[in-house]
Amino acid sequence: MVAQIIGTAADPTALFPPASVAKALGPDQRKELSIQALAGHEPVSRLSVRRHVSRQFVYRQAHRAESRLDEAFAELDADERVLFPGQSQSRICD
Repeated sequence: MVAQIIGTAADPTALFPPASVAKALGPDQRKELSIQALAGHEPVSRLSVRRHVSRQFVYRQAHRAESRLDEAFAELDADERVLFPGQSQSRICD
């Protein structure tokens, strides 16, 4: 009887989301997930359960987004600095 109960246990793969869910997320969904993870309003474990992806995937996406943000706001090289700080580089309204 114990063997029957053990044999009929829940599917262990049901605890882990399939990899195809993460692969199926589009760029906008990945971006939104990254923003939510970086904001820290919700635990990563809850985000991963809600989106049916692994925590590792959420952490990886957040790390990628954070790296891109760091690059975007990194200090400019000497060649990229504005020579005349009082003037704007582009004029939108004249």
